[in-house]
Amino acid sequence: MSRVSILLAAALAIFSVSAQASGYAPFPEILEGVDIENVTLERGAYPSQLRVSMVISNSNSHNIQINGVQIGGQNAEIILNGQAIDPYLSGIMVEYDEEIDFSSSHLIAVAEKPRVSGADSSHIEITISIDQKEYSLMVHNPAY
Repeated sequence: MSRVSILLAAALAIFSVSAQASGYAPFPEILEGVDIENVTLERGAYPSQLRVSMVISNSNSHNIQINGVQIGGQNAEIILNGQAIDPYLSGIMVEYDEEIDFSSSHLIAVAEKPRVSGADSSHIEITISIDQKEYSLMVHNPAY
């Protein structure tokens, strides 16, 4: 088993235990040199919305482009300094050795609450598109 496979398996094992407990994802490396930390869902400004908070760090040797975020299959609106942006057109560039913080008041991602029911309702899938590839994480549903 390669080093990358071992690291990925370890990250997934750590994440799955944490997600079930609190919705917090400690240091899951989703792409070589790209970490997503402190992943949580919370209620948005309106009762019908959910907001994802997370920190994306890039220690990769090249810049990465965030092309979008989905919360439970719903495209999230990304707001930077109070202005909605279209990440699918322009994206958000994360340079080498930089991090962006979706938990700040300057950068947020919100979407309409997905309709979930049954056994899977305690967790919601967050999908992040980086360099046109999608990466998914399961996060604790704040309604539970």
